[in-house]
Amino acid sequence: MRANNSNCDDWIRRAENDWKTIDKVTATPADLWEVAAFHAQQCAEKYLKAFLVRSGWQLKKTHDLIELLADALAYDSTLSVLTPECQELNPLIISGRYPVAWVNEQQCRSAITAAGRIRTEIRKRMNYQ
Repeated sequence: MRANNSNCDDWIRRAENDWKTIDKVTATPADLWEVAAFHAQQCAEKYLKAFLVRSGWQLKKTHDLIELLADALAYDSTLSVLTPECQELNPLIISGRYPVAWVNEQQCRSAITAAGRIRTEIRKRMNYQ
């Protein structure tokens, strides 16, 4: 399945929905840190996929941010600055899905910051200011 640029906007919209969800979830009085952290991972994943799809990458099923970043580096080697963020967020794919991955507030806030850096860097490169 060959992706095209029109799908890029769909990935961005989905990523932004995850970003908005983080704000909503963290604004509630409930301790939903693992849910917010999961959406941080999802936001980062979708931004990386948007960048890749726009670059001509063939879409594949993966949630692995390290793998996605490695693919993105083939198109823009300066994205290597996002390695620490991808490493931090990668394990959070299970945080909102399974009761084995609990996230505290500090971990969640760090994950949100990491996702925000990925979001900012990808948006800059795609001229989504």
